[in-house]
Amino acid sequence: MVKNKDKYLLSAILDLRKIKAVLKPIEEAHGLPNECYTSNEYLKFERDKIFSDKWTVIGVGSSISSIGDAKPHELLGIPLIMIRGKDQEI
Repeated sequence: MVKNKDKYLLSAILDLRKIKAVLKPIEEAHGLPNECYTSNEYLKFERDKIFSDKWTVIGVGSSISSIGDAKPHELLGIPLIMIRGKDQEI
């Protein structure tokens, strides 16, 4: 996959004509190309575009209400853990 300034290029993964077909008026549009559902490269692209520079909610603070409480989570194959600290912060 080709990166441009540390970002993946969609054109290196998919035929951009297929993506442009998605953007047409509903009467002419097509759904996402099959590669969007089957390509590991597209999955990496999508993860980068959606999650790389944004906060993502993984749980609710009330589920770890006491000091020392912990709750494991997984987001996109990344193991995470929420812990309530001695200062009551998560």
